[in-house]
Amino acid sequence: MQSKTNEEPSGKRYHTPFFYGFVVLLVGTTLVALEKDVIQAIADITLLKGPVYASFEFLMDSGGILMAIGILLLLWRRYVLKPSYLHSDKWDYSVLALLLAIVLTGFLVEGCRIGLNPENTVSASYAGTAVWAILPYQSNSTALLGLYRVLWFFHMALGMSFIAVLPFTKLKHLFLIPINYVVNPPKTNLERAKLDTPFNIMALEDPDGDSDAEIGNIGIGTINELSWSEKLQFTSCINCGRCENVCPANNAGRRLSPRNVVQKVASGILENPGEEDFLTGSLSAEEMWGCTNCYACVEACPAFIRHVDHFLNFRRHIVNTQFEEDDKITLLSNMERNGNPYGLPSYDRIKWIADAPPDILSEVESPEVLYFIGCSSCYNPRCQEITDAVIGIMNAAKINFCVLGDEERCCGEPAKRIGEEGLFQMIAMQNIELFNSYGTQKILVHCPHCYNMIKHEYRDFGGEYDVVHHTELIRQLLFENRIKPSAKIQEATFSYHDPCNLGRLNGIYNPPREILNTFGAFKELSRNKAHAFCCGGGAGNAFFQVKEKNRIGKLRMDEAIGQDIDVLATACPFCMIMFDDAAGNYAKEMNMPGIKDIAEIVMQHISADR
Repeated sequence: MQSKTNEEPSGKRYHTPFFYGFVVLLVGTTLVALEKDVIQAIADITLLKGPVYASFEFLMDSGGILMAIGILLLLWRRYVLKPSYLHSDKWDYSVLALLLAIVLTGFLVEGCRIGLNPENTVSASYAGTAVWAILPYQSNSTALLGLYRVLWFFHMALGMSFIAVLPFTKLKHLFLIPINYVVNPPKTNLERAKLDTPFNIMALEDPDGDSDAEIGNIGIGTINELSWSEKLQFTSCINCGRCENVCPANNAGRRLSPRNVVQKVASGILENPGEEDFLTGSLSAEEMWGCTNCYACVEACPAFIRHVDHFLNFRRHIVNTQFEEDDKITLLSNMERNGNPYGLPSYDRIKWIADAPPDILSEVESPEVLYFIGCSSCYNPRCQEITDAVIGIMNAAKINFCVLGDEERCCGEPAKRIGEEGLFQMIAMQNIELFNSYGTQKILVHCPHCYNMIKHEYRDFGGEYDVVHHTELIRQLLFENRIKPSAKIQEATFSYHDPCNLGRLNGIYNPPREILNTFGAFKELSRNKAHAFCCGGGAGNAFFQVKEKNRIGKLRMDEAIGQDIDVLATACPFCMIMFDDAAGNYAKEMNMPGIKDIAEIVMQHISADR
């Protein structure tokens, strides 16, 4: 758990000495209590003696010093540095001051004890000995004993006060986070990629094919609809602001702050549990629509809160109770009627492929792989270039592949992420029926959003396929020498933007980097892999506008421009759209890196054995 805190440099710097010092003192104090009040009450046994006692004293003194340093660093951070995402109140300062007083009075008590019992002093008690050297009454044992008693009772009173106020301060996380870790263990990449399914249309259908069964409430709209384990997650929040600091929506000036949302729900749980609708009270629909489902908040959270899962449940509640967003209603209608978010006809999906059009699945038998192109790369002119590159690579490698052509429909991801679960499930089942009718087993995609849906979500409805992302296929083709680099690009320096659905959700980090290293010099962006910054196109945000001060894609492009690179590579059509859109905001004379999909880079610089 401490390792999660240490992932952020400031957390490692300021929290680590406090944490380990506190653990040492807690364990040491517990051992003393067990020996004096339990073991010796049963038998005349002393565990802390001789070398063991010397080691114990050394560790306790070291732990106290470490904790005191940690407290001073934490006070410095909150009172002097004041990072924008760190929100402090009087309780934060008070509890740190209380802990510092406990540590300092502990050293004073130890110093008095050493003065009263010099024959039992060990050299390992270096801090206590130093305190004793500066204490008054060194020659007056009666006065020293009185001082010892006053300090001992004061130290004890401070300790009891700390225990009393603990549930009302952020330090309650000492207990809540470990409990939450056990009850709601952090998900792996693949577990995180799979969203929950609140109901299953297939299970609701009766044997006669009717589907009139009651689904009930979908999503979460009130405190009472939260399970106890979900309430535990919210109340485990320590208001550290890490989620807010990494949130692309918050960085772009959108209304959403993951920290604010969690804190408001936690306050409702503790102060006003009941049936009041979140969305007419503490939360707003605008906050929920601002989320890009990038999972940066989940990755950063030291309390292991699953923000995105909760936000999705809030969205489901909005869609099913008070849905009045015209742009999103139009988006969902387009998916239902036209099979794509753009509302364009299906016969336009691949008619733009003029040179060497691929085989259509309905016209061939037993292809090696089905290439599922995806909506953006069928209808967006810039993303169509990615499709051309992927087709060119497969042709160069002599792969027997085909596409669905006019029969291809959206994978359903925008509906799932917006919260229209019923529509997503209908689309998924239609696609599964189509895939299975052709005996499809292996599906290639270059859109991480399609990858995530078909690989993980379709399993709930009987669709189990070998789903491959194009970066995985290209790396394999290079490794097997089925395509070969014509030459390394001597003057080009590449960097790579990790798409959230590919990286944080599916853990695919290495294939794109291995490919780029084959073709030129590679330089990481400052935020990369699990800590990469989102492009802003996820959770349906590529298809509707949210009020913001800056475009999320532009914030990422600012970072890329500062890296002094020639080409910013990505592996997602949504990222391409967002970055292409952001590039229009820069002056023509700026030294902008080129924006290319990995497939385009490879296709430009390969030869093949024909």
